[in-house]
Amino acid sequence: MQQRQFWRRSDSLDEFEAAMSGLLRPCRVQGRARTRYRTEILHGKLDCVGLTSVSLGGPAQVRVSGEKGISLLQIPLRGGFAATDGRGATHHFVRGDAAHVVAPDSSVLLDFQPGTRMLIVDLRQQQLEAMGGAALFTRIARDRPSVALSSVTAARMLRLLDYLLAEIEMQQTEGQAGQRAEAAMEQALITVIGTALDAECAGLSLPGADPCPDILRRAERFMAAHLDMDLTPALIAEAAGTSTRSLYRAFRSHRATTPLLALKALRLDRARAEIEAGRIGGDGLTGLAMRCGFGHMGQFSSDYRQRFGILPSQAAKAHGRRCLLQE
Repeated sequence: MQQRQFWRRSDSLDEFEAAMSGLLRPCRVQGRARTRYRTEILHGKLDCVGLTSVSLGGPAQVRVSGEKGISLLQIPLRGGFAATDGRGATHHFVRGDAAHVVAPDSSVLLDFQPGTRMLIVDLRQQQLEAMGGAALFTRIARDRPSVALSSVTAARMLRLLDYLLAEIEMQQTEGQAGQRAEAAMEQALITVIGTALDAECAGLSLPGADPCPDILRRAERFMAAHLDMDLTPALIAEAAGTSTRSLYRAFRSHRATTPLLALKALRLDRARAEIEAGRIGGDGLTGLAMRCGFGHMGQFSSDYRQRFGILPSQAAKAHGRRCLLQE
């Protein structure tokens, strides 16, 4: 594993709440017993995908915010938990039975049983695209959030996750060769998760469930490579080798969006990635906004907050504080 491992044990639910809010999504934790809690968090990263093992040591409720746009796959390694979504629907998960899919913008209330240990796989936009797109993942999370763990594919996924979790616990570091191996393992993990999710698509009319057409791939690659340009649907269609009408149809059918909305999402994702990597630059957030294709700082800030639940200036300050703490 790369040197991005985090491990903490604590008797304080407040400390657990603060640590998890920083690692993944903002959350609120409420104990449901008078017994002493013994919380534990083990977190590590592959190339981009994060793995987090958590336990609370007692019954508790964790209310997880939909901020930050991080998709989650939550797997009970021991015990079980109940998950209630924003519509009030509750699903129950126990070890070896099913995993829980959480969409990037969805809040969830988790009710931990005593002795529960959960493994959380956090997935970002790039990984979702490799599995068919955020629209597909969101639809599965909404309509079929429980992914069965009884299939051969699920068993492979669990074995790979067990291995990766053991690597995190041992804090393995092997230089560049190890990093290449991590990237390969991450790709294998994304593939096996995507295959497991495919089984949940049966019977659903899902945007992105059909094979992604070449024109859509070409359009997305062109947009990602020219985020700073003033792109129009006609220019994107020309680069993709299709008509504007066919371009709109492809995005509507496979991404449940329009070309320009998809372009804005790519620009916002790039801006967030640059902020989180500390690559804002000497010209500040205004310069970053322009490099990502936003001509108006006010609109950039508004769009950023709408997508991620936080202003870019706040995100930059939060990154600065994390860097100071790590130092």
